[in-house]
Amino acid sequence: MNYLYDGSFEGFLTCVWHHYYTEKADRIISVASAEYRVPSSFSGAVPKESSVQQAFDSSTSGSSIGNTVSDSVSGDINSDAAIGGWQPDFICAERTVETDLEKADLVSRAIERKISSYDLERIYRVFHTDTADAEMKLLRYIVLGFKRGAQIRLLHGEPVVFEVQKEEQRIGTEVHRLCGLIRFSVVQRPETAITESAFARTPDATASDNSTSKPLSASDNSTSKSLSAGRPDLLYAKIEPDNDVLEFLAPHFCARFRNDPFIIHDTKRKKALAAYHGEWQIATFEEGASAQLSNTEDEESYRSLWRQYFDTIAIKERTNPKCQKNFMPVRYWKNLTETQR
Repeated sequence: MNYLYDGSFEGFLTCVWHHYYTEKADRIISVASAEYRVPSSFSGAVPKESSVQQAFDSSTSGSSIGNTVSDSVSGDINSDAAIGGWQPDFICAERTVETDLEKADLVSRAIERKISSYDLERIYRVFHTDTADAEMKLLRYIVLGFKRGAQIRLLHGEPVVFEVQKEEQRIGTEVHRLCGLIRFSVVQRPETAITESAFARTPDATASDNSTSKPLSASDNSTSKSLSAGRPDLLYAKIEPDNDVLEFLAPHFCARFRNDPFIIHDTKRKKALAAYHGEWQIATFEEGASAQLSNTEDEESYRSLWRQYFDTIAIKERTNPKCQKNFMPVRYWKNLTETQR
């Protein structure tokens, strides 16, 4: 049986439930386009925001796995826009799986109870990789975990475990690299907030009043932190990561820029992380929205100073391009200030 789902983590867990209680899965296929395979209410459903202004105004708090805006695709996932190049399989039967939060919660609790909470978080991290057939790798890991329990993490020679460990290391390495390779620019806020065209609302498939996800600690009566006149300018950064890493970058940069509002824009997946005062949200970010953010008058001067520092600090006699590319892969250079001449 081929299971087609909406690309959300809850949708994947629902497919795992059907694997055990309906029919074994030959494949689990996300039919959502890449930009929609972003948010998850796995660690708690939060209100969806329609603008950068609201993203900063809303007071929400992070959790152990994440704090994202639920923007999962719902409804007709068989539409041409959602299929994104997927082709029907005429050999295996197909079943379109609608995300069921109750079934997803049953599976997540079973993983925590029968394997471990550590492995649940590992599964969540690997789910955000762009590796081919990640869902089936994770399904095999879960099946083996239910048999072997918490000791599965110690089975390094087991091919099923090795594949998942390798993908976890890959996304962890990219997060570690981007913590040092993201370059922010100081941009002026537009006279009016970047409205719904920037952080666009998409149909909500996972957040509901009956959600069984862990509740967030923030309340709807929290004090608004509006970006009114006199507040700091925005810090804006553009990235094109191999994996879906925005959620995992949030804790580091929220701690680093706690008093500065910032946006990290994943142009590859058309979404962005917006944060202020240590609180963050993720939502879709439409093309062209960044054009509304203009650099401050001093920004180019600071960029020039940074390039000068980059050139001056280097020891010409010890230049090692191969070593440099190892620590600073060329695929990130297009968004680095020091490599833009």
